[in-house]
Amino acid sequence: MTRRIVSLLLAAAIAAGCAGPNKLAEKSQKELTEGDVWNAWRLATRALDREPMNPRAKAAAAAAAEVISADWQRKIRGLASVDSLRAAEQVLAFAEFRSNAVNYTTIEVPASWAAEERTLRGSAARHFYAQGKAAKAARRPKSAFASFHECGRYVPGYR
Repeated sequence: MTRRIVSLLLAAAIAAGCAGPNKLAEKSQKELTEGDVWNAWRLATRALDREPMNPRAKAAAAAAAEVISADWQRKIRGLASVDSLRAAEQVLAFAEFRSNAVNYTTIEVPASWAAEERTLRGSAARHFYAQGKAAKAARRPKSAFASFHECGRYVPGYR
């Protein structure tokens, strides 16, 4: 009798585990249509963590990532005309998102994006490098070190 109950519970657990990623992918698509792209991304990645080859979850993750990518690029371009340092900071955050997303999907960016990203990073690196040189000339070594270190965040090995 107990064997029968255990086998039924095991079968139910397996069935529930298979339905989980599909349900999460479905919820992700629903969140995406409602406009909550970050929650859609979170649900899709949870589904892919449970079942990496689930086609519905892959499609949901790709759709959410596409919207997030387009929105982030729009935001960075808007910031660039007002505050290039904040735009460069967003470039770093977007690059980190893209590198973390590789585990789930490929995020396509336009061919021109690499040049835009390089320009914004270079601008921030130049700013902090000039700040570091000024601090060094003013005999403020700690401030100079911090500025040079910050410069390297944007462009590793800058000068």
